[in-house]
Amino acid sequence: MEKGWKRKLRHPGIFFKILILFEIILLVTVAATSSYIIKRFTAKMLEKEILLGEMNLEKLTDFARDKYNRIYSLYNYIHSGEIAEVMVKAAQRPEDAYSIEDIQRVNAFFSGVLSADSDISDVILYSSTGVLYSQSAEGYQDIKPSYDFWADPEAAEFIQSEESMKGVFGDPSPYTLKARDPVISFLGKIYDPSAFPKRNLQGIFIMNIPLEQMKKQDFASRVSVEGELSLAVS
Repeated sequence: MEKGWKRKLRHPGIFFKILILFEIILLVTVAATSSYIIKRFTAKMLEKEILLGEMNLEKLTDFARDKYNRIYSLYNYIHSGEIAEVMVKAAQRPEDAYSIEDIQRVNAFFSGVLSADSDISDVILYSSTGVLYSQSAEGYQDIKPSYDFWADPEAAEFIQSEESMKGVFGDPSPYTLKARDPVISFLGKIYDPSAFPKRNLQGIFIMNIPLEQMKKQDFASRVSVEGELSLAVS
């Protein structure tokens, strides 16, 4: 038995090798993409696409960097385990997408994300076949179960782009049960890890951070924020 296990460890399957390679590439790129997003974000602010008033630019940049890195780490996590498997199943066999096991998996993921970062108001997973999983934090209106995110103008533009993750300023009211205040939405593409290095798109995720949470930071308590926030990563 021991020799058998040793042979398995010395000769892992092709899927395991691909998964390890996928993880290494994601970890290597996170530093570069984080640097890129913050530089681009800062450039946007300096171009006055965001009206900052007397807001401390350095602290705002730190806030954006922290949120981006947190959500990018979740992007990596999604592709490394059960959530990617759930989304592949939802895309390829939508009739089986709402099994008890899959619901438990996504609910555990949602609970972990929302408890780890109280600034996040919504976590949404949407497959290419229209299967929707979502959860909103306490105090926020829930997502409409029938909303077609594939046809949403912002999401549709993102899906057609070469970007893997993008952040935008927007109004979530079209897809929530009642009107909501503006949010910073982070959109990410979910691929089939087993098809790596091909980008076999299975769905998207959306994580919202209400703009009010940014205003509540100590650097923004006495100023108003207006304008457009545009973050993008290829």
